[in-house]
Amino acid sequence: MVNQFQKANDQFLWQQVSGSDSSFGGTCEASGLLRILSSGSAADAALTAANIAGTTTASLANLETMLEALPADVADREDLTFFMSVGKFRQFISSIRTANNFYFDPVSITNRGGLLEIGMPFQPNVKIVGTVGINTDRIVLGPAKQIVAGTDLMSDFSEFQLWYDINTDQLRHRIATKLGVNVAYPEFWISNNA
Repeated sequence: MVNQFQKANDQFLWQQVSGSDSSFGGTCEASGLLRILSSGSAADAALTAANIAGTTTASLANLETMLEALPADVADREDLTFFMSVGKFRQFISSIRTANNFYFDPVSITNRGGLLEIGMPFQPNVKIVGTVGINTDRIVLGPAKQIVAGTDLMSDFSEFQLWYDINTDQLRHRIATKLGVNVAYPEFWISNNA
C-alpha cells in the first residue's frame, strides 16, 4: 500500500494541471513539475536550447548535450539531476552498457521507493533519476534542491486510517493530504519539451 501511495504522489506532483479534476477527488490548485518546467509556461520558462529540442532518446551523448546547454550559473552545483521516465532510465542504462563502458556497475543503481537512481558517468555532481511521475519522453535537468514540495499541515501525513471491514471482508484505508510543488528558479533548468 505504501508503494502505491508513493507512486500516486509522484504522478500527482509531476503531472497535475492547475484547475483540473484530481483522480483522487477535488481540484488541483497548482501545476505539476512537467508544466512548470515547460517552455512557455505561465511561470518563468525552462531554458530549451535549440540543439536539444526534440531529443527524446536517453543516450549518453544526448544527456551530455543537455549538460552543455545548462546555464553557467548552476553548472557546478552538487545536486544536478536528470529526471525521466522509468522507460527512459532503462534506455540510458542500455546505452551505457552497449557502449561497453568499463565503469558501469549494475549494483550502483538504487531503488528508493520506486525512484531509480544512478550517478552520471564521469560527472560526479550529476545524478540520473527514473520516476513513475513522468510517463512521456520528457527529460529535464536542473538543481534538485530547487524543487519544493509543500503540504497544508504536518498532521496530513499522520492521519492515515487503516481498518478491516467485516461486512465486505476487505482491508480498507483512507488518507487525505494536500500536496503542491514548485521550482525556485525554473530558468536554470533544461528540458527537451517532448
